[in-house]
Amino acid sequence: MIQDLAPKTESDDTPRKIMAYINEHYGDSSLSVTSASEAFSMSSSYLSTYFKKHLDVTFSKYLEGLRIEKACELIRNSDLNIEAIAAEVGYTNSLSFRRAFKKVMGMPPSSYR
Repeated sequence: MIQDLAPKTESDDTPRKIMAYINEHYGDSSLSVTSASEAFSMSSSYLSTYFKKHLDVTFSKYLEGLRIEKACELIRNSDLNIEAIAAEVGYTNSLSFRRAFKKVMGMPPSSYR
């Protein structure tokens, strides 16, 4: 699972803090490397490089993977329609959600259900 990734080094807990921030705010459609960098008082390029260096995945790939994992849980465990699930996990429209879901899962969300 994407949220089970662990930082390569244990000496710095900043990667864990950034991951926790993403895990807490993934449903906010405005969450981005820029908004996270502001929360951690870093430049967005530094946070992006730092995240990739310590977790071996880009910020955007981590966020996308987390959102799709959460969407899978909602598809399996709720009666919400695809549009509601897309909004719940931070997508601004169902088309972008469907594209991301198919890219990550290899099938559309309607087939996953």
